[in-house]
Amino acid sequence: MEFNPFDREAETEINARNLPHWFQAGAATFITFRTVDSMPRKVVLRWQRELQEWLVSRGLSVETANAVTENTPEARERVIDQLDSNARREFKRLSDRVWHRSLDECHGKCLLRQSDFAKIVANAIQFYADEKYDLDRFVVMPNHVHVIAQFYGGESLRVVGQSWMRYSARLINQRTGQTGNFWQPEPFDHIIRSGEQFRYLQRYVFDNPRKANLKEGDFLYWMRYSARLINQRTGQTGNFWQPEPFDHIIRSGEQFRYLQRYVFDNPRKANLKEGDFLYWQR
Repeated sequence: MEFNPFDREAETEINARNLPHWFQAGAATFITFRTVDSMPRKVVLRWQRELQEWLVSRGLSVETANAVTENTPEARERVIDQLDSNARREFKRLSDRVWHRSLDECHGKCLLRQSDFAKIVANAIQFYADEKYDLDRFVVMPNHVHVIAQFYGGESLRVVGQSWMRYSARLINQRTGQTGNFWQPEPFDHIIRSGEQFRYLQRYVFDNPRKANLKEGDFLYWMRYSARLINQRTGQTGNFWQPEPFDHIIRSGEQFRYLQRYVFDNPRKANLKEGDFLYWQR
């Protein structure tokens, strides 16, 4: 299947709660949702102060810059509209960079660091894949999740995204004995505007664990790939894989751990660079 960028001529659904949301069926979308404790108040105040200082440095008054922290899209837009077009783009990039940097500091309980909980989230995301949407890739980080998906006509990111969060929260809360919200209610989403941006976000999702200094076992990464798709893309027919795999029953815990390290180290030992391989771990 083909992932497509935003089509300016196609029907687009636009709404706003605390964040603006643009949705277009058939366009690739970058989605982030996070745990309810992932942004402590001191962290939020720190990045809000960073944005306010940037706005003041661009000539806005302190009072006007402070309005960026008001909890409505309209208030933020009134501030941003006072900037020229280049400054608006720069402010948007800064906002995204500061927000994602704060997420990658891994605040909160970080329950998704535990593989059983990360797998619950992964199963929720994959449940309706190839039925309601196509998945390109996702990563489950200790306190947040990034997904690149493209929804079919008649489907809704808002409805499906809530089902991902509702199902996974219920199971995780059952396992931990917690009650109340597990996820921050409103995800972040962004319609991908170009092939260049699509490739940038693919790299971003892939690189996120490394940039957050996570070690093996602290995250779960998944990417769509199969012989059928490769043959479709290349025009090949026939076998892509050697028909007979090699298999070996693991004899001991020591051997199990050795082979875990072997799989993890394989790209490095083969002198592969970033982007030449795909690693997934439960």
